[in-house]
Amino acid sequence: MGNGINNLPASVTIQDRSGNVKAQTTYTYDVGTLANSGTLPQHVAVTGSRGNLTTVKRLAQGTTTLNRTYSYWDTGQVNQFGDINAVQLHIIIVVTLPAQVHL
Repeated sequence: MGNGINNLPASVTIQDRSGNVKAQTTYTYDVGTLANSGTLPQHVAVTGSRGNLTTVKRLAQGTTTLNRTYSYWDTGQVNQFGDINAVQLHIIIVVTLPAQVHL
């Protein structure tokens, strides 16, 4: 990854003493297009890698994986994520002055 991002795992594998895989999770970052947040004062777009986690794949049994996906606003916050059954869930954040966040 670019932009000095070098500490994010690509995968984590747990094995028993015989080398059999007991658990495995793989991670992908920065896949897809960022959602446009609109006009924000002093917002500067980031070029290159952001380090946004976009997919988590967990090994369930054999070669079956359970996947969770994430998409992001151009400001870096999560826009929506899919649960294990691929149902898209939207996150709505409302900011008023003085700043209050409602989830």
